[in-house]
Amino acid sequence: MEQSPELQEHVRQVQEAASKNASWGTVFVIIVLLAMIVTGAFYAWGKRIAEERAYLELIESQRY
Repeated sequence: MEQSPELQEHVRQVQEAASKNASWGTVFVIIVLLAMIVTGAFYAWGKRIAEERAYLELIESQRY
């Protein structure tokens, strides 16, 4: 069964639109993942700094 040129053009346009939407979806997912990784890194870094400060305060309090 052969498709008319109009139908072929419509199918091509739909495929292009779907491809563009999929591309934006992929970009959005990558940005969200990177944001989660950065947030987790700052959380871990802050936790480490807090532990170091608590340790230093303990040492300082025992010194005097």
